[in-house]
Amino acid sequence: VYFAAQGETVSSLYAVDSKTGTQLWKTDFKNDNVQYITEKDDNLWGYTRKGKLFQLDIDNGETAFEAKLTTNPISNLEFPDDDSLFYYSDAALIQFEYKT
Repeated sequence: VYFAAQGETVSSLYAVDSKTGTQLWKTDFKNDNVQYITEKDDNLWGYTRKGKLFQLDIDNGETAFEAKLTTNPISNLEFPDDDSLFYYSDAALIQFEYKT
């Protein structure tokens, strides 16, 4: 199970064993809040309120990729292929190309 929790100065993303309730890992986002997460190909992808796009290793929570977006997402992330993703911003449909 994967979920995010928000505090006053940090937002954290947790992985918890669904059978035992044991915390497997935790990743902190200081001075920001996680807005969205989704699983894709053994990774967690998401973005924060301040427009940081991130990819985390699903096994240990370590950051595999991150980038500052120029437009803030207001939708889910869609992955048409292995090198790009789409999201809606308040201005338009955005295609973001990446290499991990």
